[in-house]
Amino acid sequence: MNALKKFEPTAYAALRIVFGFLFACHGATKVFGVLGGHRPHSVLDWTGAGIELVCGVLILIGLLTPLAAFLASGEMVVAYFHGSPAKRFSAAEEWRRAGSDLLLCRTVYRVPRCRQMGR
Repeated sequence: MNALKKFEPTAYAALRIVFGFLFACHGATKVFGVLGGHRPHSVLDWTGAGIELVCGVLILIGLLTPLAAFLASGEMVVAYFHGSPAKRFSAAEEWRRAGSDLLLCRTVYRVPRCRQMGR
């Protein structure tokens, strides 16, 4: 494990930058209607889109990353339970659609915590 220790800062930065970019792109598709996205219709959808855009940019630039990742993971929990109630019985489909995003948000939130505990 010590041989990989020198790559830890680079791997963490790559994870943060890629995740932040993708999360901000999800928000931008909803807020601005770009990249084939559709504009939200309800206040909850607008709030989620704003959180995705702002938190994605914050994670991308590394500003308040733990707080932004925590808010993003909370937004994904709401999206998981709020979105597509008709498909509730297809757990595999729900996991593929929202669960993987939630898992990624939780991972980005937990990585800094685990790094701090190991020191």
